[in-house]
Amino acid sequence: MDESARDSLSAKAVLKLVVRKEMVLAIVGTAIGLLASLALTRLMRSLLFQVTPTDWLTFVVASLVLLTVALLASYIPVRRTTKLDPLIALRVGSIHRLHRLEIHL
Repeated sequence: MDESARDSLSAKAVLKLVVRKEMVLAIVGTAIGLLASLALTRLMRSLLFQVTPTDWLTFVVASLVLLTVALLASYIPVRRTTKLDPLIALRVGSIHRLHRLEIHL
């Protein structure tokens, strides 16, 4: 992304961009997990108690919980970051980087 496009993004646009990217990763990961779990149902049959290996309610609830956690894990930090003044955030970030360099020297 070039500098002029980055400067023109509003806080809401940044929030949507980052959350959308993170949710795509979460959805792909959930889909891969669902396919893998369906493929391994024969191995899991002996470990399950009063639940069939292909219990769709369990799959749906687990997927929704994981996607909700992923949404919150991406939304909350980005929302907090977009409320910061960019110059202060850069200054604080550079101070932290300098402090880490001093510790390692």
